[in-house]
Amino acid sequence: MRVVTLSPTHPIRTLVPGKGLLEETPLRHRFHVTHFEDEVRDKIKSSFTERFHADSELARPGHRLMDVYGHRIKFYEASKVIKDNELVNRLNRLHFAAEMVPNSVIVGVDGAVPKGNRTQAVAAAIVRKGGQPYYEEAVPFGKATSTDVELRAIVIGLQKAVSYNPSLITLFTDSLSMARLSVDPSHHPGQFDSHLVCVNLSRWLADDPRREVAFVHTRSHLKWGIHHEAHTLAKRASFPFNPGIPPRVTFNFMRRKATEACKDEWQRLFSSADYRGHHFLRLCDSTDKPARPSYVGGGPWLPFFGDHPSF
Repeated sequence: MRVVTLSPTHPIRTLVPGKGLLEETPLRHRFHVTHFEDEVRDKIKSSFTERFHADSELARPGHRLMDVYGHRIKFYEASKVIKDNELVNRLNRLHFAAEMVPNSVIVGVDGAVPKGNRTQAVAAAIVRKGGQPYYEEAVPFGKATSTDVELRAIVIGLQKAVSYNPSLITLFTDSLSMARLSVDPSHHPGQFDSHLVCVNLSRWLADDPRREVAFVHTRSHLKWGIHHEAHTLAKRASFPFNPGIPPRVTFNFMRRKATEACKDEWQRLFSSADYRGHHFLRLCDSTDKPARPSYVGGGPWLPFFGDHPSF
């Protein structure tokens, strides 16, 4: 999307940030949020705080990070066919090979989402250079999902890693899908974090054609090396919400919260025979409790029947 091609009164201009863009729209609806006082605006403003780039230059086809530097960005996936002992051996080999490269850094990242509502989600990263710990930090991330904090942890780790100007960055994570998303600047939840990764890696890779970055997939239950250290760092950190200060809220968290509210309301209604009817087969889970509705993997009932579409 190119904003300069839009007419001065096009409604899209009110959605695009930037100096002069809003002022170029002479006619604005009288109920536009900018017309209200601060006190009223704060009340009607959404609690959603995630930022997006509506028109990022790095998202243009042919200019994306993977389009330009894809041959220098590698992903090592831990597929299901790889046994745990084989994966551990591969992780050790990759770790040893990375340490043998002069001026290389090794990064471990992970996140933690508390079960209660009193503390914030946490993203953690550990950076080592020459076998020595150079940096480790756990950062609060407000209200977020596990994928959100994993992506944020990748951002933190890579931002610190490129600051050392290494020849090779090897990052260990238990979510390769988030590693792939981190180099995708297109529109998606967490796009702002992905944009930061693309900016930092683009500059770092452009400075030396011999530089490379590798994302290595591990499994949490293996409790392996630097990744497990980052996992422990995230789990031990505790950041309570600050009273009076609105927390960071991600799009994925808001979507999950809305979905859970719909599921709870549906379950409440379904407990009534007047709503459910008298001919619906009541199913229970492995603990003999009523099966809850779900939007994952075909829901809670279809798997009982082999996902048969006629059911």
